[in-house]
Amino acid sequence: GGAPPLTAQQEASLRGEIQAALEIKAQLSRAAQRDESDPWARFYLGLWCLEVANAPSATRKLAGALYPLPPTATVEEAASEFEAAERRAPGFSARNRLALARARILLGEEERADPNPDPDPNPD
Repeated sequence: GGAPPLTAQQEASLRGEIQAALEIKAQLSRAAQRDESDPWARFYLGLWCLEVANAPSATRKLAGALYPLPPTATVEEAASEFEAAERRAPGFSARNRLALARARILLGEEERADPNPDPDPNPD
């Protein structure tokens, strides 16, 4: 059984995708550090982490076989990035709240997964 071996072109393409993924993460990390008030870099870092964390195991194994340090991330890291984005600019994006809810569901934290939390009933 098993999948057929990759062609040289497929392997080169996959190596390029892995390198691009690593460069994207580095760029987003630098952007997040450069401007602490901007939530968008943290949001996109969270999406990056969620995508990598949810990659099929066969894809992760193949990436590890082809690249010395393949991209890695966890759902916990994704949730942390979405939370950091929300702290920087509460309510800035429904997409961020939905992504955070998705991460919390994947972490088994359904009770914390409401993408539309009720406003404070007793505002100051």
